[in-house]
Amino acid sequence: MSTSKQKLRKCNFYLNPANNEGDKIACDLLEQTPTKERGKIMRAMLVSGAALMVQDKRLPSLLADFVTEKTTISDIKRLFCSVLPSFFIDEVKNNNVLNKKTSQEINKTRENSDKLFPDD
Repeated sequence: MSTSKQKLRKCNFYLNPANNEGDKIACDLLEQTPTKERGKIMRAMLVSGAALMVQDKRLPSLLADFVTEKTTISDIKRLFCSVLPSFFIDEVKNNNVLNKKTSQEINKTRENSDKLFPDD
């Protein structure tokens, strides 16, 4: 369906911060947001979940049930990798390339240093 024919959609649902820590986090974030900005934030939260759902329908629910005040980005990466083992494979490849390049640069620096300051 083209965007010009789609109608606006109003989303109504309840968050239960007393029974769900993810809901509490969302409520706290909304409370910290100026009233005029809340609609924009709620839309961003919903669309972010939709973006994850396009990748794997389980991701938003898993994350919503898993998140706590202590959840780190590393925890989230591990959660996603448990569902999609190749989720961060490109990041791992990039890190390996960077580490290899850095190692080569360090070796070149040592060689240059040895030329300038021989041990004899």
